Amino acid sequence: MKEYRTMEQRRVFDRLTNWWEQGDQDRPCIVMSHLQDGHTLIPQTENLGTYWTDLDFRIHRRMKILANTAHYGEAVPYHYIDFGASAMPGVLGAEYGRNKRGYHLGPSGVRIHR
Repeated sequence: MKEYRTMEQRRVFDRLTNWWEQGDQDRPCIVMSHLQDGHTLIPQTENLGTYWTDLDFRIHRRMKILANTAHYGEAVPYHYIDFGASAMPGVLGAEYGRNKRGYHLGPSGVRIHR
């Protein structure tokens, strides 16, 4: 049996489980969150290599975001690990770049522009 720290966690789990299993709902599930007013500075970088591959930077940035986010309704803190199409070329050694049109990745020495 799963343990919960608070009754609120149990309520959210039960409500989202019921929704997932297409149970009857007395109201729509609300999953809404945003950075709190007056939040502390979220770490930023212009270096795409740092942004995508520096584990310490990524963890520090995400922890700041989680600590400064307000959750409403059934929203819960989460971390979506995005190493999909936008990041995998960099992980595999592609060169990162940025210009006024956006970001680009390509094999070392070759840039792909969009």
